[in-house]
Amino acid sequence: MKTFKEFNNLSEQELNEILGFYKKVYGGAAKLAVKGVKGAGKLAAKGAKAGAKAAIKKGKEKFTDKGKLAAAEKKAKSMEDKRKTREKLEAAREKIKQEKEALRKKKESMPPNTFKKMRLALKKKVSKVNDAEADLKK
Repeated sequence: MKTFKEFNNLSEQELNEILGFYKKVYGGAAKLAVKGVKGAGKLAAKGAKAGAKAAIKKGKEKFTDKGKLAAAEKKAKSMEDKRKTREKLEAAREKIKQEKEALRKKKESMPPNTFKKMRLALKKKVSKVNDAEADLKK
């Protein structure tokens, strides 16, 4: 970088070269900024145009006979799907109730203390396995 005194000693041609360089740098930056603004404007215009088209299409759907028919069919299909889903849900809940009832009946039909005996037998087996593992470690 040159000092102020060195700039005073430069010839006219050297000063013009330096100024030309800075004009190119800052001019290029300014051009890029302008292009960016123009691009953003074009993009916004495209978005507005697309929004307007969607609004017109929605208006046609609402106010023409074809649009009303399509909307009614769509709503009917949606309601039918919801009804089917509710029926499946009710069937699943009923199946759960039946399974719980079957388990309860099975438990009631078993002799008393069956679960207690099964639990004790399982504990014995587990303790035998643990003892065997302890013997192996020794």
